[in-house]
Amino acid sequence: MTDKNEYLKSLLPSYFGSLETAVSAIRVGAFDFVTKPTEDHLTKSVAKRTRATGKADHRKRGSRKGSAQDFQLLLMAHLNRHKTYPATAKKAKLQGTVELQFSIDQSGQVLAASIRTSSGHTQLDAAALEMLRLAEPLPSFPDEFDREVLTLAIPVEYSLITK
Repeated sequence: MTDKNEYLKSLLPSYFGSLETAVSAIRVGAFDFVTKPTEDHLTKSVAKRTRATGKADHRKRGSRKGSAQDFQLLLMAHLNRHKTYPATAKKAKLQGTVELQFSIDQSGQVLAASIRTSSGHTQLDAAALEMLRLAEPLPSFPDEFDREVLTLAIPVEYSLITK
């Protein structure tokens, strides 16, 4: 194996919890910046791997076996389709990771958003917030979360090194 493959084998499980989850994320497009799958494509992809455990209404809202993991994968894929790297930041060779914190209601509407940890570059921080704004509404979270509002903190990486 190459050094790059070894690096990915150690990095992806640390982000997703396991190599299997990371592979699943890649399969549903969590890192797909070139080919942008449609919502329908993602929904069908997730539906093929899981079986519904309730009414059709619940399946639509995400209540099914493995739905917490599926929600994370679907959310990341959805956000990545709206992620852009500002041209001026690329030209200036700015890189960094923004930790974005936001709260959503069960229908996927963003109620609040902020930069939890800055990348050190205002352009990249603003791009992460813009990604969230453009991605609304977000996928609704599963009923099994048993709450009206979900608060998440996610890393948004801006890197000039292609993986």
